[in-house]
Amino acid sequence: QLTLAAVAEKLHVNTSYLSGHFKRETGMGFSEFVNEQKINKAKELLEKTNLRLLEIADLCGFEDQSYFTKVFSKRVGMSPREYRNAICKSHPNSDR
Repeated sequence: QLTLAAVAEKLHVNTSYLSGHFKRETGMGFSEFVNEQKINKAKELLEKTNLRLLEIADLCGFEDQSYFTKVFSKRVGMSPREYRNAICKSHPNSDR
């Protein structure tokens, strides 16, 4: 698990400084950025593999499938299952 505190410790800065600097540089909070990266990886796995949602949630660093589905749905506007189905319909001849 990647946390603000762990990154701040590695960089030898305090969490408040890192949090503010990160937000100024990226335009988003640290955990929002981390979740964005996790969701991008999940989208890739949904598009290119037949892994179960539970496996994808685990590989992307989510503690459980329910939270993964909640975060994914909020960021993408559809559930992971709906996303996979939409991708399959738009690419019917894919090798996935």
